[in-house]
Amino acid sequence: MSNSKGFTLVELAIVLMIIGVILGGVVKGTELVTNAKTKRLYRDYQNVQTAYLAYLDRTGETPGDITDAQTDANRDNKVSDNVNFWQELRSENLYDTAGATDNIPDHVFGGSMTATSGTSTANVMDFTNNNLVCFNEVLDKNTESLDKLFDDGVGTTGEIRHAATAATTDASAYSAADGATGTICIALD
Repeated sequence: MSNSKGFTLVELAIVLMIIGVILGGVVKGTELVTNAKTKRLYRDYQNVQTAYLAYLDRTGETPGDITDAQTDANRDNKVSDNVNFWQELRSENLYDTAGATDNIPDHVFGGSMTATSGTSTANVMDFTNNNLVCFNEVLDKNTESLDKLFDDGVGTTGEIRHAATAATTDASAYSAADGATGTICIALD
C-alpha cells in the first residue's frame, strides 16, 4: 500500500472545472450588468423625450429655447440653452434633476446628459433640424451596442449618432479601441 499524498488527476480536473465555472459566471455577470446599463441609458433617453414632449404639450414652447437675454421674437423651437432645458423640465415636474450638478443630470455610465439642437451652434452630428439629447463619456462599445439594439448600428446615420468627443460636431464611426469613449446623441423630435 502506497501512502502517497497529493491530488489525483480527477481531483485536479474537478477543481479546474469549478474555477472555470466561477470565471465564466463572473464574465457573464459583467456582460449582463453592462447590457442592463445600456438598456437603462435608452430608457433615460425615452424619459427625457417623454418629458420634452409633455413640456411642449403643456406650454406650447420648447424647453431651453429661450434664455433671459432673448425675447419671444427670438424663439425658433430649438434647444439653445442646456441648463435652461433641464430647469424648465424640472419646473413643470416632468424630469427630476435633483442632486445633479447645475441641474444637469448624469447618466447610468457616469457622464453628463446634454440637450441641444442640430442647429444650435453647428450642424451637430449631421442632424440638421432636430432637438437632441446627448450622453457624454460613454464607452464606444456600449453606444454601438445601444445603436444596434434600437437603431441601425451605424454611428454616422439613423436616429442615434456618435461623436468622438462632446465638442465634435461631426458624426463618426465607433472606435474599436478598448476604453475609447465618445458622445452619443439621439433625436428628441
